[in-house]
Formats: sequence, structure tokens, C-alpha cells
Amino acid sequence: MPHPHRPHILIVDDEIANVNALCDTLRGQGYEVVGVSDASAALDALRAGKSELLLADLVMPKMGGVDLLR
Repeated sequence: MPHPHRPHILIVDDEIANVNALCDTLRGQGYEVVGVSDASAALDALRAGKSELLLADLVMPKMGGVDLLR
């Protein structure tokens, strides 16, 4: 039986241990995941247009998750 489409997930958190843990967990479930640790890298990844789901820390230096969405 073919696998259903799994979204491409972008994870953004200034704590690299959190990024790594989430990436490892989601990849283990078959998801395509990109993890970054700052908002600038997240903006670049979002502009590439591959991400279908964003998991972002709300409180990060310079730009939090809500501002990132704006």
C-alpha cells in the first residue's frame, strides 16, 4: 500500500538540541524535515517554498515565531 503524502516540515528554534530532537523524531516517522536555529535561515527556507508546515519557537532572539510568520 503506498504511503500517504507527508508534509515537508520546517522547524525553527534557537536551541539546537530542540531542533535536533524534533528533526530526529519526525524523520523517524517518515517526514521530510529541515531544521534551523535562527529566523534569518528560516526566512530563506520559507522563501524557497518547500515547507508545508512550520514549527517555530515563539521566543527567539531578534525575531520570534509570530514575527517570523508575519
